[in-house]
Amino acid sequence: MPRYKPKYVYTLLSFLCYFLNLTFEFIGGCNIEGEEDGWDFGTGAGFYVDATEDKWKMNYRMFSYVTKELPLLISSNFPADQSLMSIMGHRYKRELLNGESFHIAFFYSMGGHGALICALKNPGLYKSVSAFAPICNPVNCPWGEKAFSGYLGSDRNLWKEWDASCLAATYQGPPLQIFVDQVMLFKMCLSCV
Repeated sequence: MPRYKPKYVYTLLSFLCYFLNLTFEFIGGCNIEGEEDGWDFGTGAGFYVDATEDKWKMNYRMFSYVTKELPLLISSNFPADQSLMSIMGHRYKRELLNGESFHIAFFYSMGGHGALICALKNPGLYKSVSAFAPICNPVNCPWGEKAFSGYLGSDRNLWKEWDASCLAATYQGPPLQIFVDQVMLFKMCLSCV
């Protein structure tokens, strides 16, 4: 496969980041009761799992989308080498400072969590994973407990299959470069690391 200039790779990455951001922010609209009730569940927080609870399992399957459907979509439309795939996750928030708009990294990242679990649950699929401020241990924080019980049910052992800390502790795959930058700025974040 021919090598492409970095400009084209950057353009593809930028497009994918923009596309994925839009996809993840607008996963809702499925007319599921409760999906718009708060920022921490439903449309506001899909947690990159494949939901198993009846109410959510048809539409909330972001893990399969990211690890199966999206790579196929990319390889069908771009000259991408799937043996060199990596995944990254972060969250940005638009803020105003002195009347000017700018982007700052958000304090905790469901995208970082998603990137980590996608890589750890698929040994060999990705060469590296990068996560900025990921929610690393959602089974042990209130936000994660709310999401996992809603999407996956009450079996806490099943939750561990979607928790980056638990997955890292039992990872048996080939070497994986993992880059994590963890920000601890407030109490809620501390409970999720």
